[in-house]
Amino acid sequence: MSAESDLAPVLHIERELRHLSIQITQPKPRECLHCYVYRMLEFGCTGLRWAKRYRDLRAPRATALDRRLTSFCAVGRSSLPRWMRKSPVLN
Repeated sequence: MSAESDLAPVLHIERELRHLSIQITQPKPRECLHCYVYRMLEFGCTGLRWAKRYRDLRAPRATALDRRLTSFCAVGRSSLPRWMRKSPVLN
């Protein structure tokens, strides 16, 4: 067997995983920023990464979002924004 045929299943699985990761991290139709970030926390709290992804996909011209959200961020182990921690949706 050639090296290419040995790698074919691996390449197929990588392609599938890439497709699935894009699919599950897409904002749902009519999903707000708050609900999207909360849902994405299942995949890890990585600062404002999820809020930026939402912004890039839904409102790429909202360039002040980074600055506005950064002003609300907590300091400590989790950079989950304060506005999310105090939300009645999460409590």
